[in-house]
Amino acid sequence: MLATFYAREFLAAQQAYFFALDSLARFKAQGENSPDLLKVPNAQLRQAEETLQAMGMCDLQIRAIAKSHEASRNIEIRAPVDGLVLVRNVFKGQRFERNTELYRIADLNHVWIQADVFENDRRVIRPGQIAHIRYQGRTLPARVSEVPPQFDTGERTLKLRLETGNPGQILRPGMFVDVEFGIDLPKAVTVPADAVIDSGLRKTVFVARGKGYFEPRAVETGWRFGDRVEIVRGLQVGESIVL
Repeated sequence: MLATFYAREFLAAQQAYFFALDSLARFKAQGENSPDLLKVPNAQLRQAEETLQAMGMCDLQIRAIAKSHEASRNIEIRAPVDGLVLVRNVFKGQRFERNTELYRIADLNHVWIQADVFENDRRVIRPGQIAHIRYQGRTLPARVSEVPPQFDTGERTLKLRLETGNPGQILRPGMFVDVEFGIDLPKAVTVPADAVIDSGLRKTVFVARGKGYFEPRAVETGWRFGDRVEIVRGLQVGESIVL
């Protein structure tokens, strides 16, 4: 239970609901169980229920007054889900209009995580991919959402959404976590990034030729992850280079 409120037309709506209940009960008591004959009283009952729901009455309270057949003075506002109250905008004696936000409740058993990834990294991250969330020594598996990422022009990053279970509700709104992606890359020749000398016009790696002689060789680089750089052209597997 979150709150109760009074509406002047609430009592009349309940009386219409009780009348529809009694009308349906009389038809059934007279042995009128034909779907065609019950069509009108059933429609009246649904309309009365929808009126109560439109006024804010939850299904639990509707079932309660149907069982007791006693009118209630107030409409009960009950939480639709279990969760944590993030926003509370209600107080005693308050007047409010339709669509006013009284509470904001979040189910923290399953949460979203927004991760910033560089634009170039988007090509190796795909929907459904498994990532790992790290927070204070805990590791949780997460899945990349099917929702396309949004681009942040200020930070030049993609806002990627991940979804994960939250056992013990250790993750709360506003927290910062580390996200780790496992990347599968094709076979390639790679070298430490420090081995590549980039002059701006060309990229050079020094190859050991033996007897203290080193050959400068122009190379073409590809992807870079961590301290490793892909060599697309210019080196062969097994060659020794200078670090």
